[in-house]
Amino acid sequence: MCLFIKTSRKDYIDRKFVKPKIAKKEIKVYKVLDAVEGEYFSPYKCFQYHKGYQYTTKMSTSFYSISWLNEINYYFKVEEGLHAYRNVSEIKRLYCFGEREVIVEMYIPVGAEYYIGDDGDIVSTDLIWYPDAKVHKI
Repeated sequence: MCLFIKTSRKDYIDRKFVKPKIAKKEIKVYKVLDAVEGEYFSPYKCFQYHKGYQYTTKMSTSFYSISWLNEINYYFKVEEGLHAYRNVSEIKRLYCFGEREVIVEMYIPVGAEYYIGDDGDIVSTDLIWYPDAKVHKI
């Protein structure tokens, strides 16, 4: 799963990286997880998540281009990081659900770095899953 931010040809050629934003207040986000017998896992890397924990990781970025119908589009790409979505409607629009997936409310804490993608997705260095957070069945 990658986050894409459309960029210009010049920025793509010059490798001008997009700077991450810094959370000035907690940001509520929604993460898709697989629910298996009361345990929760990320669908892409099968990382196990637990309520009441804060997760921290590094982000890795690169550039990406795609040609479609004689047009080339250029993107800044965030590959590694903690992926989530800004709202539930974006998840439902973009995501194909199986019977095990759930949507979990999490928060990006103050001071965390994050990027917002073109599709309503968000990747950050930190996520908190509070013990009283809602888990939405699809």
